[in-house]
Amino acid sequence: VGQQVELYITPRDANGNALGTSHQPVVSLAPNGTGTSAASITLGPLWQGDGRWLVHFRGETAGTPTRLTVTVDGQQVQPETPTLQVLSGRA
Repeated sequence: VGQQVELYITPRDANGNALGTSHQPVVSLAPNGTGTSAASITLGPLWQGDGRWLVHFRGETAGTPTRLTVTVDGQQVQPETPTLQVLSGRA
């Protein structure tokens, strides 16, 4: 709780080529009910200049994993949706 986490996203096309700045990802946290961890997006996505986008999260409430929704050009990232879990105490 209270710690910041960084998530790097590298959007790629079907051939594995990085998509670059014209394909900014959109990241959101699933509404309550998918998990009990609460976090907020504190920064991002920010272009890193190397094909990656950076998103910062800050944990607010400890609990079970909460799904992140990541979309690029309106399409949800596949095959799996990542999760974020906030734990109590310091790691």
